[in-house]
Amino acid sequence: MMCNRSVYLSGLMLFCFGNMIPTLEGLDVTSDGCGDTKSCYREPADCKDKSDCDVMVTWAPEGDDATVFEILGKMRDYAGTNVEQYVGIGFSHDQRMADTDVWACILEPGDTDVKLDHSYNTDGYSNAQGQVMGIDDFEFEYSNNVIQCTFERKHKIDGEPRFFNLVDHKYHLLLPRGPRTVGPDYVKVGKHFETPFISASKYDFSKLDHPGSGAASYQGALWLSLLLAFVAVLYG
Repeated sequence: MMCNRSVYLSGLMLFCFGNMIPTLEGLDVTSDGCGDTKSCYREPADCKDKSDCDVMVTWAPEGDDATVFEILGKMRDYAGTNVEQYVGIGFSHDQRMADTDVWACILEPGDTDVKLDHSYNTDGYSNAQGQVMGIDDFEFEYSNNVIQCTFERKHKIDGEPRFFNLVDHKYHLLLPRGPRTVGPDYVKVGKHFETPFISASKYDFSKLDHPGSGAASYQGALWLSLLLAFVAVLYG
């Protein structure tokens, strides 16, 4: 297991502070069970695992009050200068980045460990850090430029409006990837290099709710982006 802050002596962990962050060697996010025991979005739509998937997210209800998410993302390198270091999921009311509850698996400096990050997009280009709460069983693996992670998220926390309620509302799915931002005492998501995937439909993340093919959903998001760009030029 790993911790946010820990003290080691001769390879043995003596003290652990903060949220427990367990890791699992050999974590493998796959399409096994898609459409049966879990809901899945994959790109390409027929990919199976880290060997041929560019990105994948799966979800399955865990009891009556939580959902288990699995996320896989290949980190893209843009000419060696702009390198992606996180993959995440966002819950959006209206296919826009603003007012979105974002959970991201971020590669820590040193490129060996991965942390789970929670943030809330206050507008299209800014986000506010959120507390990692309502989470259990976070596990990750990073190898060959692929981040894989899984965690169990509570459906809702009363009195926490930025921890979106997955029981009473459906959401569009966002899949951002991008660079990390590192400060003196933080590592958080940075602005993505490309417009993230945004699902054309809303999904119920508290139960099995199977998306359509990746290509069809991506096409819907692409047309939306083109339409918004046209309107901006027309009225800009």
